[in-house]
Amino acid sequence: MNQMNLFDIMPEDSGLKQTKQLQVVKAQFIGASSFTWQELFEGYDELYAITFSSGIHFMQGLLEKFEYAEVIFGCEDIIDNNVAAIMAVEAKMVELITKNKSAYLMAGLMKEDKLKLYVSRDLKSHEKVFVLKAKDGRVRVITGSANMSASAFCGYQRENVTFFEEQEAFDWYYERFMDFREKCADNVNQQVVERMIEGEDNLLRENPEEIPIFQTVKSKKIVVIEKSEDETDYEDVADVTGFQDELKSMLPKPQKNGMTLLTAESLHVFKRKYSEHKQIKEVKEKKLPKLHVDYEAGTMNFNGKTCNLNPEQDKIKSDISCLKNYLSSLTMFYGDVEQSQKDYFGFLNWYFASLFMPYLRYVAVMNNYDVTPFPVIVFFASAFWKKLQSFFPKLHWEIPQSCKCLI
Repeated sequence: MNQMNLFDIMPEDSGLKQTKQLQVVKAQFIGASSFTWQELFEGYDELYAITFSSGIHFMQGLLEKFEYAEVIFGCEDIIDNNVAAIMAVEAKMVELITKNKSAYLMAGLMKEDKLKLYVSRDLKSHEKVFVLKAKDGRVRVITGSANMSASAFCGYQRENVTFFEEQEAFDWYYERFMDFREKCADNVNQQVVERMIEGEDNLLRENPEEIPIFQTVKSKKIVVIEKSEDETDYEDVADVTGFQDELKSMLPKPQKNGMTLLTAESLHVFKRKYSEHKQIKEVKEKKLPKLHVDYEAGTMNFNGKTCNLNPEQDKIKSDISCLKNYLSSLTMFYGDVEQSQKDYFGFLNWYFASLFMPYLRYVAVMNNYDVTPFPVIVFFASAFWKKLQSFFPKLHWEIPQSCKCLI
């Protein structure tokens, strides 16, 4: 990806030839004061925000101050203006939102219908607007250069921040927010957020019908993507370009006037094509198993499915019986059966503990501790196993009572 030069964004003189008019707010300077971000947002019950980028931790602290909120996330990636690009960017935005631990709070608020999240379908939106409303009728609009982030509102960088408290200003910005939400933004599905938080990281890339724009088509029946009139040479963003290219051939083509129509029927065709594409892709590529362990939440996810960490007693007995039968079968292959059974049982202990080895190694590194006692790879052999046990002189491999008979 080539580095973008700020002076090369527009072709020479092309910006001077634009004929569109800008929406310009005429304001009157009254004065300037110092505020903390808490003072700016305190005392209001509803929030309607458009932000170009965001800090999820800051967003958590901000949302806790309101009984109801709607947030539209703009996009900071400059990419081509087509349906595939929009889907790729929306998928990336939802992935970024759900990666942070604070996303649990947002998912809870969404479930209680106290929060609605949207991602922008207008790839050129850079607005930063916070529209506030209180039950007693007070209103405030905060705008300027500050995004919804700690860097912007905690004084870590220079920002232009302006606020209005007139009803006329509230009405104008609120109407602008609603117009943007209706025409240029797609709702983020609460169930999708929950599933991605629980570990289905690739949910949208493996199931693109869950991308927000699909929800808009389902509710509105038709969405029109207009041809961009911007003469800018778009820059490809590596993180989304591959997914965009993968989707492009399966989506409706633009009409002669440059517009693209998305209908329920066209997306049904897309789902069928993508399903076929995915099957072919999986045959060509070796799909490696993916295990996600969330140590703090106490959850585990394997290949997109949540694992039950509290299984029924019958299933536990069945598994133990399977292990007993396997270890008993060693009598058919080994001379020193007892030692072999001990070695294999010890390896099984390491196998189950291996899930935690990367985390233990991370903690060890953070505390300047030797990582040797926490091996992530084991080449199993009797001699090696004895060497491995020497690394754990204080660790006792406890053998369940039900398995004592095996060794």
